[in-house]
Amino acid sequence: MSYITFEKVSKVYQNRWFALEDVSFEIDKGEFVFIIGPTGAGKTTLLSHIYLKEFPSSGEVQILGYSSKTIKRHEVPFLRRKIGVIFQDFKLLHDRNVLKNVTIALEVTGVPSGVARERAIEILRELGMADKISKMPNELSGGEGQKVAIARALVREPFILLADEPTGNIDPDSADEILNILKRVNDRGTTVIVATHNYAFLDKVVRKRVISLQAGKVIKDEKFYIK
Repeated sequence: MSYITFEKVSKVYQNRWFALEDVSFEIDKGEFVFIIGPTGAGKTTLLSHIYLKEFPSSGEVQILGYSSKTIKRHEVPFLRRKIGVIFQDFKLLHDRNVLKNVTIALEVTGVPSGVARERAIEILRELGMADKISKMPNELSGGEGQKVAIARALVREPFILLADEPTGNIDPDSADEILNILKRVNDRGTTVIVATHNYAFLDKVVRKRVISLQAGKVIKDEKFYIK
């Protein structure tokens, strides 16, 4: 089942610079996909089109039944509730503790605070962060901060999890741990898409797909599946 379809998608800035150019591919339910390429290749722009932070200059993106051409403005938040996003800089709220950084992802959608707290504690416990729920973001290591960001993305049980350079600001041991968490999430059926320029990561995931970008174009699309 196709969760994401890019059909001849181009994104042009200032009427002359192509961030994406004629990009086409489909991503199915349950795939683990690496989007790779050097800085400036278009990886972040591509991810931004999946959760419709940005819209194509031409072409069409289809995500979970929604189309970039026909989606209404009020429907975008409903689509985003089905997509978890993890950023390189974590984007934690520095005036709230760990628990509140996670519960807010549910509370803004109308989930009662008690239920939100219960779900947040459950996911933090699963990620080994149960003893950190009262800590403030500035009291966490880089790896711990990224785990909180992952918990916030997962607490709504998304169909798709996007990770934009999720290990760029953490040490190698923590990076391996984060990758293992993403693999476990994928094993449960969530479609995981990781944008990275860390090519060493590719060897640590056996069942994967690798889409290579260069100057906004897809130059290679390979699947590595166990037969």
